[in-house]
Amino acid sequence: MDAALLIVDLSDPACLEQVETVRTILRERRVTLADRWEPAGESAGVAAEGAEDPFALQLPTLLVANKVECLADGDAELRAFLEITGLRYPALTVSAATVQASARSAPGCSAILASPASHSKQEGADGNL
Repeated sequence: MDAALLIVDLSDPACLEQVETVRTILRERRVTLADRWEPAGESAGVAAEGAEDPFALQLPTLLVANKVECLADGDAELRAFLEITGLRYPALTVSAATVQASARSAPGCSAILASPASHSKQEGADGNL
């Protein structure tokens, strides 16, 4: 399954404009970042039936809020960011400094990250990536 990670530095005051710029550029290239993750077996990443542009691409997207260690409450900042932008992507916070992630910010992230399709590397014989 093809998918996209939209990585946002919530500590950057220009993050709202940066995300809108990325989304605009992708739309110009007929790529839509989708907030729905289709169940296995359904065709994600392709245009919907009856769509005007058969070459358009829709990618299920996970929003990753990075550098939350710079914020007093990263989860609250992420919720505010999603509310202000109106984005409905599954989202999680990540600390670049402490390499910790929290999927508490948006229900469903744990399931997406746990699915075998979400891993880009194969597990080795010892179970490590």
